[in-house]
Amino acid sequence: MQSPDYLFVRPPKSGRFHRLRRLIQVVVSALFLVAPFIDLLRFDLEHKAMILAGDVYALGESGPIYLLLLLGLLLVFAWSLLYGRLWCGWMCPQTTLSELASTIERWFAGNRRLTRLRRVMSSAIIVLFAALVAASVVSYFLNPEQWLAPSLLALVCWLLLWPILSVDLLIIRHDFCIATCPYGILQGVIQDESTLGVEFDEDLKPSCIACGGCYRSCFLGIDIRCQSFSPLCFNCGDCIDGTNASHDKRKIRHIRGFAFGRNRSGWPKALASVGIVDFRRAAVIALTLAIGVLFVRSVHVRGPIGGRVAPRFEGTTCDSTGLVTNRYVLTLNNRTLRPIDVKLATESNSAVDVLEPKRGVTLGAAESMQVGVALRSNSRSISSGVHPVTLRIVTLDGGNSLGLATKFFVPERGA
Repeated sequence: MQSPDYLFVRPPKSGRFHRLRRLIQVVVSALFLVAPFIDLLRFDLEHKAMILAGDVYALGESGPIYLLLLLGLLLVFAWSLLYGRLWCGWMCPQTTLSELASTIERWFAGNRRLTRLRRVMSSAIIVLFAALVAASVVSYFLNPEQWLAPSLLALVCWLLLWPILSVDLLIIRHDFCIATCPYGILQGVIQDESTLGVEFDEDLKPSCIACGGCYRSCFLGIDIRCQSFSPLCFNCGDCIDGTNASHDKRKIRHIRGFAFGRNRSGWPKALASVGIVDFRRAAVIALTLAIGVLFVRSVHVRGPIGGRVAPRFEGTTCDSTGLVTNRYVLTLNNRTLRPIDVKLATESNSAVDVLEPKRGVTLGAAESMQVGVALRSNSRSISSGVHPVTLRIVTLDGGNSLGLATKFFVPERGA
């Protein structure tokens, strides 16, 4: 299957589904383009971390990262099972950019074929737009601030991605969605007879006036008259608007609209209206919500500082006065995009103080560092053996702290 000529397609600009879809496409695409620049979402390869809503998540951080990955997989499965390729038609940047490129060329063509000059002009605009999109995509993996003084790596990535996106928007467009997109292929495997689709009223087919409103409004070239609930359909709703516009005067709705399969579910109306029409869908949604709650909770209890402490008891010393010193390696992670100053303190039932570092430690934005720590007993009466102690990392602004449990080892004196 190949997408039709863009000049043949006539989107129903006044249709309610089309106008709502355009609004959602603009909002989602704008978020996609600006997300890395406002630290909404990006991957910082320099610090090997993910930035999500301004918080820094180390790629090795097990809890929130794994929950987020699992939540993403479940959302893809649940969305595809219930709503098919609705994402593709209403929110996917590839679809939005492809439609934008087609619209630009239709503007230059008017009511006739593109002349060579008009084609060059429209192609130049599309290529320039592809350059902006390429810069945004590169910024998902390299700090966007580097565009003020671009590094060689950023320029190379941008120069490689720019022509690829240009070819995509100039030539490939919806053909990628139809035949190549991995997400589209996955959706085709997941969706079933109860997945959301567009339903043509077969009982009214004899009264069809063959106006072409449905077919000419579809940028995939799907004829809804013989392809109801097609797994390739993006559920964009343009065919509904296009057909109803030409049939309003006759007050006949050949396309019934969106439906979750031809067979009506016996489930409660409130659940069936959002696509939960069987136990499998209910189970998937319940599991997705549960993982979502766990992810939100893990983010909520997560502080701005992360760390772990490893004792180095082989470096334990005892001075002439009987005071014992233990050494540790402290790893600190700044989970924010601003510098943080911290100081170290101890909490224990034994008399143990921080010997080193004497002063506080400054962590740069999203920085991870190792610090040598020395704890010393302040009393010679501490018994030999291993004593629990908590190393407390406190921000100098006093707003947050992190407690790390470890041990303090006192050897046999005189041994």
